[in-house]
Amino acid sequence: MIEGFSTYSGGEFLVFYALLVIGAIIAGVWLPGFLRADGENRRVDDRYDMAYLAGGARRVTETVLAQLLGTGSLEAAGGNKVRVAHQQGGENALENDLLRKVTDFGLTEAQRTVGTHIDEIQERLARTRLLLDQSERLQLRIVSVLPYLAVLAVGWYRRSAGIAEGEPVGYLTGLMILAAILGSIRFIKLDPRTRGGLAAVAEGKAISSRLKSAPTGPELGFGVALFGTAILAGTPFSQLHAMRQAASGDGGGYSSDGGDSSSSDGGGCGGGCGGCGG
Repeated sequence: MIEGFSTYSGGEFLVFYALLVIGAIIAGVWLPGFLRADGENRRVDDRYDMAYLAGGARRVTETVLAQLLGTGSLEAAGGNKVRVAHQQGGENALENDLLRKVTDFGLTEAQRTVGTHIDEIQERLARTRLLLDQSERLQLRIVSVLPYLAVLAVGWYRRSAGIAEGEPVGYLTGLMILAAILGSIRFIKLDPRTRGGLAAVAEGKAISSRLKSAPTGPELGFGVALFGTAILAGTPFSQLHAMRQAASGDGGGYSSDGGDSSSSDGGGCGGGCGGCGG
């Protein structure tokens, strides 16, 4: 069959190869979903576990800020920042770390603090089989790029034959580069949730759909964990949504939140899920 590729005219092979690239895209999405581990079916009641499952590390940061704003422990400070109103009242170490801050801070600073707790959240979710373990993630990454590797092998063979015959191979090279880029993205971007993790988020959203439009103060954290800061638009806590829009950038953190990046508080951010997509 491989030998037959070299007999195609240039135009015929480009059409064929474009279809192969499309097929690789479909297979790269379908195979990980089909082979994803079942995990455990369990309800998630912890707001920060749910936040990580639903939106990754940044959602955890937004959730803790929403929770503390809703309970009155934090208050808006202007300039895309918040300040501690009451140092007491944190329910866990994650919340208490933010409540120890003595100056106004924004999302970038908050995520640096929250980042010290992300590994703990990931380990807990993997232990309860709501997240894939590292070996399972690697297997899915490899499986998801196999279709692209096959397409690149076919393209390399036909390109070599074309060069030997003195044919132009620019368009084919461009399609191969596109396939390589898409394959790289597919390898990097992996939803690390098990089927149980996906089901837990879906169940949480179904059970708590009211939080999407009418959360009370103490419910803000779980509402943001499930649905993001968009539920705060038009509420007294809408500044957090405005902060997210102003500060949100690509990658695992926030690009800017008003100039607090010089703070010395340490802590990196754990990998996201995109839902958890990382």
